[in-house]
Order: sequence, then C-alpha cells, then structure tokens
Amino acid sequence: MVKFLFSYSGRINRAQYWLGSIGVGVGGMLLFAMLAFLMPQRGYDKTGVGAIESLLGMAAIVVPVWALMAWCGLALQVKRFHDRGRSGLWTLAPLVPMSLLMVTLVSGVMAGQPPMQLAASIQIYVLMLWAVNLFFFIDLGCLPGKEGPNKYGDPPGAGSGYTPAPQTPMAPSDAAPTAAMSSLFGAHSAIDRAIAEQARPQAAPRPTMASAAPVGGAPSFGRKAR
Repeated sequence: MVKFLFSYSGRINRAQYWLGSIGVGVGGMLLFAMLAFLMPQRGYDKTGVGAIESLLGMAAIVVPVWALMAWCGLALQVKRFHDRGRSGLWTLAPLVPMSLLMVTLVSGVMAGQPPMQLAASIQIYVLMLWAVNLFFFIDLGCLPGKEGPNKYGDPPGAGSGYTPAPQTPMAPSDAAPTAAMSSLFGAHSAIDRAIAEQARPQAAPRPTMASAAPVGGAPSFGRKAR
C-alpha cells in the first residue's frame, strides 16, 4: 500500500487508478476533519496577532494534508501514465495553463483592469486547463494500458497469473510441401520397382558340361549309338 500510494515507479491499471484516487480524496477529507476537530477551539481577534495566529493554525492543517494528497495523486498519475506507455512528466501538463493563468491574473490586478476585462483575458487559459483535464480523464481513467512489459516495468498483475499471449506458429514455407511430395513419389517408385522385380519370372539355369554327357556310359567320341 505504501508503494502504491507514494512510489513513482511501476504501473497500475484503470481499476487501481480509480480506487486510489477515490481513496486519496476521501482519506484527505477525513484527515482534514480529524485535524480540525483535534485543534483547540478558541476564539481569535479578527485583527492583529489573533488573526495571524488563526491563519497559521489553519495553514498547519491545510498545507500538510494538501501536500500529502498532492504527492499521492501525482504518484497514481505517474504510474498510470507508465501503464499507458507514456512518461510520467505528462503529469506536469496542467502547470502550463495554470502558470499562464496566474501570471495574467496577477498582472491584470496590479494594472487595475476591470473585472470583466480580467475575466476575458484569462478565459483562454481556463479552456486550456479544461482540455488538459479532459485528456487526463480519457487517457488515464478510460483507456486500457499497453499489453506486455514496457520500459517502465511489467504490466499490473504480472506476478499473479499474468500469461503472455501465445505465439502464432510459423507457417511452413513453399519449399517444404514440394520436398515432401518429391520424397513421397520417390518412395512410391522404389516400392513399385521392388514389386516388379519380385514378380519377374526367373530364367532357367544354363546346362553345365557334366549335365550334357550321356548318363549311362563313356563318351562315344563321334560314334552313333546303336
């Protein structure tokens, strides 16, 4: 939980981002109420030292709680941007229109501009701030994170049942079926030749000299037997 709320490394998904943001908001309000209840209840003068002490007492409550909530909120946004494959520096995007708005507002007040003219001069920066907030809402709260590990770490839940997508087996090349068919036809031809050799009739053996001589007696040396 400490790493989830205070660390700026790693990744979180949409559900973790929404639960963490709601928890930080509710927890901050409860902390405000608890500290305000524990503060000593006594009256202060509206002017002089009493007013300064009253402001310092409220600042002692507001500033630490606000800083804690801001730190946790930025940590959640940074880890969610990491899950989207973006740098955590995107969390500083609202500072641009806010800084321009504050500079324009302070300079207009010091110049003595009327309220309507001052409101018109900061309107463009207010619209820019709304656009940045809308981008944060869609990108962080609505869109899914990038699948698989990235340079910011493993996806959320990688240690509890995450399995990578199965790889698609590579299709055999065109030469593989041709080689297989050639081998099959070659084996079939060899079998046919072996069967033909077995079926061919065997030639009669040639007679030898011993078998050409008469069986019953000596050779006649050219005389006819009677």
